[in-house]
Amino acid sequence: MKLEALLIATKLVFTQMSHRRISSKLIAQVSGVCILLVLVLPACNRPSSQQATERNDDANSSSADHEAVPDDIAHTEATPAPTQSASTSLTLSLSGQQQPDVTANEWDAESVNERTKPFWNQLARYIEDRSNNLPSNVSSSFSADVFADDDFQRIYSQSPLTVLRLKASQAPKTASSLNEFVAALSLPETIASRGEFKTVRVDRANGNVQSQVLAHFFFVNQDKRVQFNATLTCEWIESDLDLVLHRITIDPGTFERTEIATGQPLLSDRTDAILDGVDCYASQLLKSSGYWLDRVNA
Repeated sequence: MKLEALLIATKLVFTQMSHRRISSKLIAQVSGVCILLVLVLPACNRPSSQQATERNDDANSSSADHEAVPDDIAHTEATPAPTQSASTSLTLSLSGQQQPDVTANEWDAESVNERTKPFWNQLARYIEDRSNNLPSNVSSSFSADVFADDDFQRIYSQSPLTVLRLKASQAPKTASSLNEFVAALSLPETIASRGEFKTVRVDRANGNVQSQVLAHFFFVNQDKRVQFNATLTCEWIESDLDLVLHRITIDPGTFERTEIATGQPLLSDRTDAILDGVDCYASQLLKSSGYWLDRVNA
């Protein structure tokens, strides 16, 4: 507004001077403009000075508030966030998942199977040939369940096959060595034998490693052939980063004994007896299946 008023006054003066008409009317106009400037300029300057004063007051207030912040709060805000320790970061995989802290006292199914497989292979060789050595990694307080012949009851019998299972609530006896355990299963005057073992499960029990093993024992003498099928629960003690067999428990519900008389086939050919009265049977090229049964029973 100040600039506009000055421009108007200047324009009027120069216009009149150009026409050389300086009169009382001009003097009145110039006087009016000056009065207008006197009235307008203070009003225009007042808000600017007031705004400057308010800005100074706000700045002083902010400075005072900043100076009033307690030292402990200022120190807390300036403290950087804790960083992750190196030991923790090393346990994180590339995908960001926490890796298990594997120690020597933790065994998984694969490691237990690898450690115990040589044991079962050596025991199988001993069962097949008693001149071989027994496994040595057995604890001094080893024990195993064993059952006598009288502990079984017949559940199926049809010549030449007999199937027996343990009697209900039959308490096992205890063998204190592997040799005694194998001897309790063997037949008198055994002429052939075989053992097969397969670990199917690994657990933790009472601080020790526990494995479930499917066991098959096969014995032959002059009178009969006997096969034992059972699930063994084996308890292993950790010793010098290795496993030592401490206990063998037989699951009674899985312990089954099958007997077949020696020299008798398990299957017999009944083709002739069944088809003897059928017309044209005698003219057939393949009269019986005895050829194949001989190979099954071999």
